[in-house]
Amino acid sequence: MPEILNAFLDKIVIHECVKQDGKRTQVVDIYYFYVGIVDVPTDEEMRAMEPEKK
Repeated sequence: MPEILNAFLDKIVIHECVKQDGKRTQVVDIYYFYVGIVDVPTDEEMRAMEPEKK
């Protein structure tokens, strides 16, 4: 299975950890061959889009 995943990945960039309001977050960018970064919406963004679908 890892061989299949490696066939699609170009590179992974891990950004510095940020602590804000007592929570630690860290951004991870995954670059795919021929596509680049795919923007996956967060849970909050998904909830904001729900009324638009109805």
